[in-house]
Amino acid sequence: RERASHAHRRHADMPAHGGNNVLLMAAGVAAVAYLAGPLLAPAAAPAKPAEPAPPAPETAGAPSPAPEATSACGKSGLPPLVGDAAAVRFEVCSSCGFRNRAGQQAQELQKVFPGSKVTVSESVPAFPMGIVADACYYGSWAMLPLFLGGEQVIGALNVQLPPAAMDLLKNKWYAGGAYFALSQGNSWLRSTGAYDVTLGGTAVHSKKATGRFPETAELVHELLRRGAVADPVALLPFCEAAESEADAAGGAAAKATAERADADADADTDDEEDEFAF
Repeated sequence: RERASHAHRRHADMPAHGGNNVLLMAAGVAAVAYLAGPLLAPAAAPAKPAEPAPPAPETAGAPSPAPEATSACGKSGLPPLVGDAAAVRFEVCSSCGFRNRAGQQAQELQKVFPGSKVTVSESVPAFPMGIVADACYYGSWAMLPLFLGGEQVIGALNVQLPPAAMDLLKNKWYAGGAYFALSQGNSWLRSTGAYDVTLGGTAVHSKKATGRFPETAELVHELLRRGAVADPVALLPFCEAAESEADAAGGAAAKATAERADADADADTDDEEDEFAF
């Protein structure tokens, strides 16, 4: 009877124990889900980097960035010269026969530097030689009509000259001699021997200072070094020539070094032979 009563009570308590178990299981699942949620959640996608803003459209008339200045075979690192700063000027002695040479070099430089204005002008003598040269120049031209017809010119001008002056005009040799003397004086006074090249007013080469004429390749490299902008196609021959000269100079230096080493070795050998003989 007691066993039956105990079994009956246990059977009656089973629904309550089963409900408690269900509640405990639900609470456990909820706790596990709460704790493991961050671990089981899908990883967030990485943030997409912000796209750079598109460049602002160029406005009409806005100056474009100037190209970097070039050297003979690369960049010079200087800002490019434009306008008057890039103007190349030859000041030469025309009476010395230098104008043709300057004209040829000016044409070559104009092809290499199309953005530069290359001009040739006559070198002006220093004061007061320049004024005297101008007086001789205009005086020589004044003697020319007197040489061709002095009496007729004076008669047409209705000018009264002393008899001695009229006697001089009658002899054309006097007027011819004066014309020749004034012309030669003008040429001599203007013979400065100058052959100067400037870039934007700054001296690049002076024949008086160096005692020689500049080579075209030398002027090209010097203008490039100072920031003048060149045409790459026209510049190419000068670059190749510069590379060839550099290779030749390097070969000559290496040859000279080898010859000095051989000479030193021969000298050491001679010293050893002298010591042995002694």
